[in-house]
Amino acid sequence: DVPPAPQPWGLYVLIGLTEATLPCFLIPWGQQYVTSSVAAILMATIPIFTLLLAVLFVADEHWSVARVASVLVGFIGVAVLVGPDALNGPAPGIAGAVAILGAAFSFAVSMVLIRRLPPVSPALAMRNIMLVAAAPMVLASVLLDRPWTTPPDAAAALSMLLLGVFCGGLVYLMVYVLIQRAGPTFTSLSNYLVTLVGVFIGIILLGDALRPHQVVALLVILIALALAHRPPRRQSGSSAVRRTSLEPDA
Repeated sequence: DVPPAPQPWGLYVLIGLTEATLPCFLIPWGQQYVTSSVAAILMATIPIFTLLLAVLFVADEHWSVARVASVLVGFIGVAVLVGPDALNGPAPGIAGAVAILGAAFSFAVSMVLIRRLPPVSPALAMRNIMLVAAAPMVLASVLLDRPWTTPPDAAAALSMLLLGVFCGGLVYLMVYVLIQRAGPTFTSLSNYLVTLVGVFIGIILLGDALRPHQVVALLVILIALALAHRPPRRQSGSSAVRRTSLEPDA
C-alpha cells in the first residue's frame, strides 16, 4: 500500500492563525475605537496588501496595469460607499485603526499561504485549518467567558450552526478553491463586495434608503472586478510570425 502523503501542518498552523485566530481578536477589539464605516475602509486594504505580498511570494503572480488598477479602483469604490459616514463620525482611535489594519494584513498573508499549499483536498485542507484556528479560540472562551454559566438557547444554537456551515465551512471551502484557481489577488477583491452586499441587504431587508453615492460605488466596484478579470492581451500577428520563423522545422 502507498502511504498517505504527509500533511503540511506547519502551513495549516500559520494559515489558521492568520486567517481566523488573529483577525477574530483584532477586529472586535479595534471596532471598539473606530466606527463601522472606518473599519470597512480599513478592511478594504486587504487586496492592496495581497497584491504586494503575492508578487513577492507567489510564483505565478505578477504586476500588471489592469491588476493594480482593479485594486485601486475597488478601494475607491469602498471609500465612495462608506466615506460619507466615516467623515461624519467621530475621529477614529489610532490603536483601533492599527488593529484593524493588522487584521487586514493578516488576511492577506493567509491568502498567500493558502496559494502555497501543496495539492490536497480542499475539504481536508480547510478542515485541518479550522481545527488549528479553533483550538486557541476555544481555550480563550473557556478561560474568559466561562460558557458553562450561560443557559442553553435554541435560537443561539441554530444561529451558531448556520454560521458555522454557511459563513464558515462553505465560504472557506470556496475561498480555498478560488485562490488555487484564480490566485490570491483576484480572490482578495471579493472583500470589496462584502461591504457592498451588506449595504444592499440593509436596503432590501431593513428598508434603508438607497442613496446616490451607493449606486456610484456599485458601478465603481463592478469596474474594478471587470479590470481584474480582463484577459491578457494576445501577441500581435507580427510577433507570432517572428517567433514561428525562429522555431526549427520538425
